[in-house]
Amino acid sequence: GELRRYGHVTPQTTGGRVFLIFYAIFGMPLMLAWLADINRLLSRFLHFLAEKINSAVRPDLPAEKSRRVPAWVMVLLLVLYLLVGAGMLCYWEDWTFVDSLYYTYITASTIGFGDVVPTKQLYVMIVFPYILLGLSLVS
Repeated sequence: GELRRYGHVTPQTTGGRVFLIFYAIFGMPLMLAWLADINRLLSRFLHFLAEKINSAVRPDLPAEKSRRVPAWVMVLLLVLYLLVGAGMLCYWEDWTFVDSLYYTYITASTIGFGDVVPTKQLYVMIVFPYILLGLSLVS
């Protein structure tokens, strides 16, 4: 399939530009607060898992060390996130795997060039929460 591109969509009127400024002033802090909440939930879950796994595998490990999540686990989660997302998009959007991986990485890293976007409405609704999870993983 052909890739759909954003182009350069920008507000053209003074009113549109003023609206966008106020939208960003309020929207960005709300989004950051929401991501912080998701990060806290994800962190609690990963610490809980680490503690359960470490208590089964290494029962002599002190409690404060048993809750630590190794850096390699976080890197593995991010790589899995990127690969799963790329696989889904490759299938749903009929993109190459490289285009799908590129989109997933560029979006999760908040670079977001907008040169590649999902086009099928049903999948856009599924991809959106997936993107939010990725933003949380990356931050």
